[in-house]
Amino acid sequence: MPEAIKIVYENDILAVVEKPAGMVCQPAPGIVELLAAQDSRFFHAVSVSRLDRDTSGLLTLAWRPDLHEQVESSILEKHYLALVAGKPEQESGSICERLPQLGDDNKTLLHLPSQYARTDFEVLQRFRMLTLLKVSIHTGRKHQIRRHMADLGWNIVGDPLYGRRNVNHRAAEELKLERQFLHACELKLAFRGESVISVKSDLPDDLSCAIGTLALNAGNN
Repeated sequence: MPEAIKIVYENDILAVVEKPAGMVCQPAPGIVELLAAQDSRFFHAVSVSRLDRDTSGLLTLAWRPDLHEQVESSILEKHYLALVAGKPEQESGSICERLPQLGDDNKTLLHLPSQYARTDFEVLQRFRMLTLLKVSIHTGRKHQIRRHMADLGWNIVGDPLYGRRNVNHRAAEELKLERQFLHACELKLAFRGESVISVKSDLPDDLSCAIGTLALNAGNN
């Protein structure tokens, strides 16, 4: 039986859960169906935010479809932790780069107008050839963080689609990293008449161990 999905925050219109890596948001059966099997309150729930299969962290759901718009408008900020290959010169910055729309196979470029996308980043920790970033998104385009980081030349470590094959191979061998290092770590929510609520999620064990190994290696050099 799969491990229970943790609910980290809930109120009368939404729930925020911790999605483990390897679990899809859609198509069904996905995390909503697994949550419904775990807790009958999720029977009519719908996912408001989306995370890629191998991205872990905070996921927002509305209890009912008619609450989707209200829940979406309550999300003020979305923050992620990403380990990238490269050494950004600046400590923080933004990329505002339009992204072509992707098909269902995540590879085919659709003959549709590209979409505006903005991603902010802040350096948290530097290693020899890798950098841990806090990444914030202002739009929610498909693979936005992964594509924007690749556009900057800072491919996310472990990313099978936009990453560097040699970096991913070394990360698998030396860091025991078997998926992309991308984790939805914080949400800021605001509801009418209430103060801003911050919901946080710690790095899961596989990503935390990778950072620990990098820090240990840095200390030994």
